[in-house]
Amino acid sequence: MSSLNPVHRPLLHRPILTAALVGLLAAFSLAQESFRGKVVGARGGAPVSGAKIIVFGGILRRGARRVLGQTTTGADGAFSVDDVASGPAMVTATAAGFAVGVVVLNGQDVRENLSIRLEPGRDLTGTVIDDATGKPVPDAEVTSDLLYSTRTDAEGKFALRSIPQIGDDFKVAATAPGYVPNEVPIPNGEADTSIAIRMELGQVLTVRVVDDDGSPVPNVRVVGQLPTAVPYSGIERADYSGQSNEDGLATLRGLPPGYPVTASAQVEGKLVGQLLVSMPVPARSGAEPVGVLVVSPGRQAAIEVVDGHGNPVAGADIRILPLVEPLLNFGGGVDRRNRRGAIRLGRTNGRGQMRWELLPPSPVTCEVRSRGRHTRMVVLHPSLEAAHPVRVVMDPDPDPRGTDLPWGHTLADAYARAERERLPLMLSMSMDGERANDWMASHHFHDREIVRVAREMPVILTNVFGQGGVQSPRDHTEKDGICTRYGGVPCAHHQANEGYCVDEFIGQGVAFQVPRHIFVTPAGDLMMHRTYYLSERDLVRMMIRALRHVNPQRALILARRRLQRLRHGLVASDLEVRTRAGSDLAALVNSGDEYAVALLGDLVPLGVAAGDRLRIVSAIAPDAVRMLDSGLRPFVDDPDPLIRRAIAFRTSTGTDNAARGRLLRQLVVDADPMVANAARTVLDVRNVGSKVVVTRPNQGERWRIVVTLAKAYPVDAVGGVTEVLTHGVPEARNPLLRALARKRDDRGARTRVWAEAIRVDLPALAAVRAIRAHWPSDRDEALVELASLHFGAANSLLRDEAMEVATRIVRYPGARKLLREGLEDWVPAVQVTAALGLLSTRDPGCGPVLVKYVEDLMFGPRIRAALAAERERAGPKGADGWRSWLVSEGLLPAEDEEGDR
Repeated sequence: MSSLNPVHRPLLHRPILTAALVGLLAAFSLAQESFRGKVVGARGGAPVSGAKIIVFGGILRRGARRVLGQTTTGADGAFSVDDVASGPAMVTATAAGFAVGVVVLNGQDVRENLSIRLEPGRDLTGTVIDDATGKPVPDAEVTSDLLYSTRTDAEGKFALRSIPQIGDDFKVAATAPGYVPNEVPIPNGEADTSIAIRMELGQVLTVRVVDDDGSPVPNVRVVGQLPTAVPYSGIERADYSGQSNEDGLATLRGLPPGYPVTASAQVEGKLVGQLLVSMPVPARSGAEPVGVLVVSPGRQAAIEVVDGHGNPVAGADIRILPLVEPLLNFGGGVDRRNRRGAIRLGRTNGRGQMRWELLPPSPVTCEVRSRGRHTRMVVLHPSLEAAHPVRVVMDPDPDPRGTDLPWGHTLADAYARAERERLPLMLSMSMDGERANDWMASHHFHDREIVRVAREMPVILTNVFGQGGVQSPRDHTEKDGICTRYGGVPCAHHQANEGYCVDEFIGQGVAFQVPRHIFVTPAGDLMMHRTYYLSERDLVRMMIRALRHVNPQRALILARRRLQRLRHGLVASDLEVRTRAGSDLAALVNSGDEYAVALLGDLVPLGVAAGDRLRIVSAIAPDAVRMLDSGLRPFVDDPDPLIRRAIAFRTSTGTDNAARGRLLRQLVVDADPMVANAARTVLDVRNVGSKVVVTRPNQGERWRIVVTLAKAYPVDAVGGVTEVLTHGVPEARNPLLRALARKRDDRGARTRVWAEAIRVDLPALAAVRAIRAHWPSDRDEALVELASLHFGAANSLLRDEAMEVATRIVRYPGARKLLREGLEDWVPAVQVTAALGLLSTRDPGCGPVLVKYVEDLMFGPRIRAALAAERERAGPKGADGWRSWLVSEGLLPAEDEEGDR
């Protein structure tokens, strides 16, 4: 399988090392192999002599590469590299005037007769400059695809030689100490290119490193990671690290604002806690430490798993994870057998117990699974001394179906279920013979918790080696008509949906990588689209997030089951227990746990005290979850105004302005003045005299605030309406016009909509539609004038809308006259709308038009549906054909009835 084009899409015209391919190289054995092949020019096929050949292995997340062997090609372009450790490998070929050529091989691919085709290259030069000062940034690293790398000189200048001339998404990334990494796309072309890369100073984070006694620990390298960054981007690959000084203080620089940061460290023979920090404000100094990292020889925790009768549950599977899971290399880059590693696996003994002595000094999640029972998850707080076991009660699962994902058979059935039950639809794209995909097929797709959540939504598998495409490198067999690799469906079913996914969510002719997971609404609208490898927990979180946005009640049911112990703690009589439960819930929300976010909607119905709810709100970091309004959204409707006010102040430090507007726009019209004023202050909505003024109403999504205010107050008391109507984009104007048209008792609103509707250009269309849908019936007569105005327009869309308006008021003679004129329009769409408008009046002029277009592919379904409805209202006439019915109604001459025979 070619690494440059892993799926049957148009060939990439440049060498590309995708994230999925990086994972192929994560392991190798001690056996020796030989690599032999030939390097030729892609245009003409002439051999390329003197090309440098390097065989790499073990490429990890942050770009570390291990050279396994190297040579140069001979005069005939041939090369041979012997005594190379067997296993996945990447072979690169570099020659003057050509872009780097790459072949990636997994463990099963043949090493003989390799062919590397080199495309012509071009040079890229540029300058890296400070965005604020315009000064050059010296010694910045400029890289691309892990294949090209250089550094800037004292004047900030750089040069990359022989980059590809054509590429689907060729980018270069610049990194420099203290700056936020920046990626810049490079346009296609044969000529040499010059660019400027602007970099902005990043945030500064200082943490204190101490031991179990609280004493500072010097000389510890503290590393910051971005668990929600785009995998394998320049931002994610950047090095955020610092060394602790004699006071235990370590400073990390260049952190991008708005991303949560996990700070951790590795100390020989010790375990270090994990610190989750949000970087919401442009803090440059980092003088004050924002948290503490504890270095410990190891802490202890224990659990006891019982059933509902108090009997021990032996053999329950236990999985310990940090709150924020480390980013995994493809194929499980974290060693799960390491007693000091980030992930611990185990099983309860005969007494239903399990104990750990080497846990990190920070909270961890403990997931408990047992066949035939609902999965539970608790937060453990490892301690220095042996602690009393935390009791976990397991309830029976009344529907413990197997360990295969319940793949849907057809897209039609999947969408039908999604619409019927109000569910999201998950589309999983995978392929064979590649390590990341193979790992997901063998682990994720049979993971009990993933399978359990997948029951709650239709799931469609798309194998990219589909019908008519490249042959799969791995044979698929069936047992009893079911694919033995994926389960659930025949092989033909999971190979039949690639075209739909490409057309709808990727685009024809666009190279793409897998695995990827796509979540859509019941209407087919895209919600989330995540490529590359996900841990099992990450995939579950995506599924719960999609379910929560489409059917929050169903997500809440799952959250209640999983977080049962935490839920009980929230309403415990003991204040300390309640406080710890609330703190754990906020920590889970901040870590991105979607079950915890779903459970926030249960706090008021559960009876959690207002003071406890307020503490939870205060502990939720606005930017810790990348969707700012995810964690705080349930509190917008909280009955306590102090909590609603607290939400406004919590979001004042967030960096996602659009999310802040979505969250708070409901509160700017809150019945409690204290809440409304707090939200207006945060959103920069000002009270000017008797008006509420939205500043910069056309910036971003601030128009949504204008719409909210216009719905709640008289339109003349809202500042910003005129700006949106005059200069707003259609996405903003149309909802505002609909909102104004609904305000039947607001004369100012009606006046503004009417003024927009009588314009003589296309922007009037949205206003006319709003009036047609929401204009009060006692003012219908005025619409005759509006329809007449736009029937004279040059634009056929306006004339068609004039016919729609006339249809609504067809009882007026002027409207019927206008519809008859529409039958003569030169645009078929206008004719059909006019004919359908006259159908209820039995005007004989409509019959010939309906007959003319009734079988038309575009207009036929609409006409036939209207005829069927009208015929049902009129009652049976004893004739079967629709032409006969039209004749019987006087809409066609009698001789046309012959068509039925």
